Amino acid sequence: MSKKPTTLKSVETLKHDANRRKNILTAECQSVPKPEERKPVTVLYPRKAADPAPVIAPLLDGTGEGARIEADGRRYRLFIRRNAEAIALDGCQSDADLVALFEDASGHLHRAVRVGGTHLSVNGQVVAQEITTVL
Repeated sequence: MSKKPTTLKSVETLKHDANRRKNILTAECQSVPKPEERKPVTVLYPRKAADPAPVIAPLLDGTGEGARIEADGRRYRLFIRRNAEAIALDGCQSDADLVALFEDASGHLHRAVRVGGTHLSVNGQVVAQEITTVL
């Protein structure tokens, strides 16, 4: 059988000067909001009409951010790690991505939740060193 004669094909280069996209985020970083897009989160929960309004104090430093919430005779502390360093906020030290502490009015720790990381200490007392998520 004989070969068909080959023909040369031309290839054009397309350029889109007007529609150029720079700094496209990788898939891992697309869910992280930019500083100008970050907004405070409002948390609503049912309470009795006679209860005083909860007291919310924001916590912020170079390692993370969080909030101390006092309501209904309880104290809650929530922390989110902002960078590669360990969280060191309001007496809490941890390398976890998220930490939630549940305390009574006197500050006695009832429950601690850690997402990720390997250690959690509160006011100098080690709460968890092994790899667990919920204590």
